[in-house]
Amino acid sequence: MVIYLLVGIAVFLPFILVLKILPLDAGGDEIESPANLVFVIFLNISFVLAAWIMLKWIDRRPAAMLGLNFWPSSIKEFLYGAGIGLANFALVFLILLSLGWISIGWAGFQIADLRFFFFSLLTFFVFASFEELINRGYLFQTLCEGVGILPAALIISLIFALVHVINPAFSILAGIFLFIHGLLYTLVYLRTRSLWTPIGLHLAWNFAQGSISGLKVSGTATKNSLLSSEISGPDLLTGGGFGVEGGLIAIIVSAIILLILLKANWLKPSRRFVVMEKGWMAKTGK
Repeated sequence: MVIYLLVGIAVFLPFILVLKILPLDAGGDEIESPANLVFVIFLNISFVLAAWIMLKWIDRRPAAMLGLNFWPSSIKEFLYGAGIGLANFALVFLILLSLGWISIGWAGFQIADLRFFFFSLLTFFVFASFEELINRGYLFQTLCEGVGILPAALIISLIFALVHVINPAFSILAGIFLFIHGLLYTLVYLRTRSLWTPIGLHLAWNFAQGSISGLKVSGTATKNSLLSSEISGPDLLTGGGFGVEGGLIAIIVSAIILLILLKANWLKPSRRFVVMEKGWMAKTGK
């Protein structure tokens, strides 16, 4: 795990020089900025390459075992995750709306905004990809072998929650929500053995929350959104300045979805992955 991180950092170092050369707008405090997008794209490339190096030269395993494959089944796995993420957010949003704790308005959408809308989608995709690559990728998979699946899932979900401590308006409830969502992302990865599933879930949750509804994403505002939403209910239930992720409603709904997915038989690895893994295990005698 330490070697992987060192390799990832070493691969990323040349990209820092490129970032210094590129004339990119930092974009202030918003999530969607060219500088943020390019920076995280470079991080993705670096740590995917690091995982490939580790699997090929250290672990002697097929690179496909990382779970970031471009197979036909990957589209289905991504859509499964996106569907779960949209359902999760929709339930939270509709509950708050029905209680009168969210007021919504049409923010307006013109053809000129279309480019930004897709840019926002790309940004959330790139961010979700990196977070899942780091939290459910090589590090988590190696940790599972060292300490077991359940301890690894608890450790990586706790780390996922704690790295958000620096976000604006972070609270204990926000930490609990992020821990539960970390378990949710981990569960859908373990069921499908594909990183595309948690990436789809992560992307859908953040994009629906920020670029569609206009709410804060982990305490950070988005630049433009389809709707203009305002939270007015009690912070304990609605999340206050951190967004809905810091409220009890989101925690309860996400915990229920997590429990439901524990028994979801339709979430399973693709046949191609199973054949590949069995073939490798037979070949190596593991």
